[in-house]
Amino acid sequence: MPITEDKKSLLNILQIMDATVILHNYLIERGDTIPDSWIDDDDASSVGDALSETDELNRALAVGSPDDTRRRQLTNYINDWFIP
Repeated sequence: MPITEDKKSLLNILQIMDATVILHNYLIERGDTIPDSWIDDDDASSVGDALSETDELNRALAVGSPDDTRRRQLTNYINDWFIP
């Protein structure tokens, strides 16, 4: 799904991510295992290591920031990391 400046684009992606996390946690609670064939060696697990405490996504927004500030920050961050 392409990430665009359209608010609906990012909202749809975030909803899919939420559903994925919920399903993942449900399967862990059931004790299900993940088949090796499902594991992608080209994953993005190292992305979280790149965030530092000084990263703009970890800082509070300034009072009076536009309503879409965090969405624009997140869109730029995802584009920088995942879009070749």
